[in-house]
Amino acid sequence: MKYQRLAPILIPLILWLLNQAVSWYPHIFYYTLVAGLLLISAGIALEARPNKVKDWPWFIISPAIVFLTFSFFASLISNIYWIQIVFLLSAWFIFAYFRNLYYYWRYNAPEREDKLDNLLVSGGFLTVFAAGASLYNLPAFLSLPFVLLLVILGLIIFLMFFQFLSVKKIGWLSAWPLMLVSTIILIELAWGLSLLPFNFNILGFLLAVFYYFLLNVWRLAWRQALSFRSLQWPIIFSLIIVIILFLSSNWL
Repeated sequence: MKYQRLAPILIPLILWLLNQAVSWYPHIFYYTLVAGLLLISAGIALEARPNKVKDWPWFIISPAIVFLTFSFFASLISNIYWIQIVFLLSAWFIFAYFRNLYYYWRYNAPEREDKLDNLLVSGGFLTVFAAGASLYNLPAFLSLPFVLLLVILGLIIFLMFFQFLSVKKIGWLSAWPLMLVSTIILIELAWGLSLLPFNFNILGFLLAVFYYFLLNVWRLAWRQALSFRSLQWPIIFSLIIVIILFLSSNWL
């Protein structure tokens, strides 16, 4: 019990320290990623064991993807203040995730399910932004085929949909077709956005906005509440954000 209560504090702190270590010793970057993934997996297993949660490996997806994408994104930006903000966002998300997961599994608190759901929405948005921005920026550093990077991005996006299944207890058979279609649409959008003359942060943010919209479509669909009326606000919000970005961004 004592170790389970400490996990939401110690794990984000150690992950933050690993990120800080990379700032001083860049050559250990990949080692810290592996160490971070092992730590997250061990923490989820520790939380799940006394509560006899059988599907606990699926709960590793969200904090692991956040840690990986944020770490890669931070490695591609040069402003030290923004790097620290990215590290803090990653640590905060993992802290909030572990804390709510502890109460959700330990006490079966229904409000924690809603908090986890909202956390996955916000975390997914930020993850797709970080992954998309990294995708558009990586070819400048690594000679990797853009198609390969799109496949990796597609896997991340699919996992961002998949992470909701265990929390919301959604059946895989009924959820996967729309998940796959949404992922393919976002991959095509990612390729199309690469043709626009914006910097990689703007392109990543645009991709995250499209992800947010399709996520709302998917969530409404499995709730059997999908209609034009229920989509009005997501459509208006997404259009406003896209228009603001197009009008305020500098064209290269």
